[in-house]
Amino acid sequence: MNDREAVKIATRAWERFDANLTKLFRQYDLWPPTMVPSFMGDVDRALQTKALITGTPEQVAEYFDRFESESNLGHVTICPAFGDVSGSEARTTLELFCEAMKI
Repeated sequence: MNDREAVKIATRAWERFDANLTKLFRQYDLWPPTMVPSFMGDVDRALQTKALITGTPEQVAEYFDRFESESNLGHVTICPAFGDVSGSEARTTLELFCEAMKI
């Protein structure tokens, strides 16, 4: 998977993730909410703040290696299935992640 393909999938999935996350706010006229982890669907902001990590397996592995050394944390939870990511896409993501991280 190349970087452009990864960003395309992440962008598509992030839009669905945001729609699902904010559905009840809209349904019950609680709009706009004060804080939404999806940044109101703003993919660029999610990427900029590292709320959404995407890229080639090597780029993602480099990010998590750097994150581990800078944060002093020894574990991380990832969610390869979000938004409208298919089961096949999530499985591929997880396999590539594990391979790149040498898990």
